Amino acid sequence: MLLSGLASHTCDSVELEQYTTDGDLAARWLADI
Repeated sequence: MLLSGLASHTCDSVELEQYTTDGDLAARWLADI
């Protein structure tokens, strides 16, 4: 899936709300909405 090829975000801080989501999971979520 195309989203799986995206580079990961370097910051895993939950406070910044920029934590990473697996590309396959994100693609499945987007396909379901």
